[in-house]
Amino acid sequence: MGKSRQTKSKGVPPDLQEPVDSFLAYLALERGLAKLTTEAYEDDLMRFSKHCASVGRTRWVDVNLADIESWVKVLNRKGHASASLARRISAVRTFAAHLVRSGVRRDDFTRRLVREHALSVNDLIYPVFVLEGQGRREAVGSMPGVERLSLDLLLPVAERCVALGIPVMALFPVIDPSRKTEDGREAFNEKGLVPQVVRSLKQHFPELGVMTDVALDPFTSHGQDGLLDDSGYILNDETVQVLVQQAMTQADAGVDIVAPSDMMDGRIGAIRQALESAGH
Repeated sequence: MGKSRQTKSKGVPPDLQEPVDSFLAYLALERGLAKLTTEAYEDDLMRFSKHCASVGRTRWVDVNLADIESWVKVLNRKGHASASLARRISAVRTFAAHLVRSGVRRDDFTRRLVREHALSVNDLIYPVFVLEGQGRREAVGSMPGVERLSLDLLLPVAERCVALGIPVMALFPVIDPSRKTEDGREAFNEKGLVPQVVRSLKQHFPELGVMTDVALDPFTSHGQDGLLDDSGYILNDETVQVLVQQAMTQADAGVDIVAPSDMMDGRIGAIRQALESAGH
């Protein structure tokens, strides 16, 4: 070890130093990184190792996220630029991933540090099936624990979503068979079930995002997503026109997100153009 390396590692416990040395050798020999790049890793990791030692950590298995956060605060107080901070944090993340691969760290801290995706309540959308009427609750046989609810019973569910921090509720209507037609005209009825539910949810819980499905299958008597010609063939362009009307009706009611789930060609562009032209 040269004089400069000895200076960098001064005050670093052996159980912190040795894994770093192993990692640097891996970068140089197996990854083939340039000397300057390896030295930059060394500088960042030695700085972090010294910080860990200063807060009583003598082994990497004892290091946790709070140690990284406190180190970042120290760097901020010292006036490090954002690019410098990003580089140092990246070095620690890469080192942590190496510790996981080598079996040194397999606990919560390291997994949280190196994972690419983190799922939280902010990523959730709560789907609900809504019925016409009042006081109606129907179990969905194919999905145990899931129920279709009328609006009055849906409101407490929405309140619970807000309390839990769930950002969006997605509505899927259950349309009475008497309202279903071959052309699915109930889909753009401004007094229909979906617009009513949207208006009520936004009135009671303006902070809750509301998403609606744009598709005709709940509204057509034949159950298809599109309008049919006499031979039973789906009419793409004619269906797109109805989908645009449906999306506009939902937007006018106050919905936050329209989500087309059908398979008609060109419907996304047509819906977007209509919504933007109307100021939505």
